[in-house]
Amino acid sequence: MAVNRDRLALIEDISAIGGDASNTLRETLDKIVTAIATGMEVEVCSLYLFDAQRERLVLRATVGLEQESVGKVSMRVNEGLVGLVVEHGQPVTVADAISHPRYKYFPETGEERYHAFLGVPVQDGRQKPIGVMVVQTLRSRKFGPGEVRLLKTAANQVAQILSHFRLRETLATKEKERDEYRRRMIEANRQLKGYEKIGGETRVKAPVKVRRPGRGPRLRPWRGARSRHFLEHYRPQPARARSARRAQAA
Repeated sequence: MAVNRDRLALIEDISAIGGDASNTLRETLDKIVTAIATGMEVEVCSLYLFDAQRERLVLRATVGLEQESVGKVSMRVNEGLVGLVVEHGQPVTVADAISHPRYKYFPETGEERYHAFLGVPVQDGRQKPIGVMVVQTLRSRKFGPGEVRLLKTAANQVAQILSHFRLRETLATKEKERDEYRRRMIEANRQLKGYEKIGGETRVKAPVKVRRPGRGPRLRPWRGARSRHFLEHYRPQPARARSARRAQAA
């Protein structure tokens, strides 16, 4: 019964950490791995998350390993025991990790002194794993079914917490985009009003007459009897006749 109470307390602690909106993602993950290490009585708890752009599993939080390795240590999905968890999509437990053929050594983590390994996938529902939760101990031992179930439950909570953080980031980004759009619209309206004002008074622009292409200037018609007589008896002559008349006159 005491063991069940301790496990329930761990789940409650993780829920409380995830529900604290004042924490950043890094602070939240650091507190979660610390709570898991304490609740499961292990020396190491680490969280690796899959970086889709780099296509690598990256160490994002740890207690027990060197903090300087966070964000720097990474591996492909087909590398290491951590990658093996993602490949199988199932928990991987090893009593002595160093002797396993998939063991990958990272000197910057200082993990060579830890032997027992338990890794479970971090996934939201039936989707592909988005990461791996790992616990390690100094002594070689095999993790029991109860410990595996507990870490799986904790990993599922972490997946939900990560999903909530992504949703919050998406909403925050959209809100910033809306604010930027409003700011630009206000600035555009202000500039438009400035263009329409001269000397403090609103300028009313006169309509611009656009002449149709191919039409020359409009001529005022002649008026009176002389103009009618000229128009009735005038007959335009061909250009050849006009040239001959000019030659005779010369």
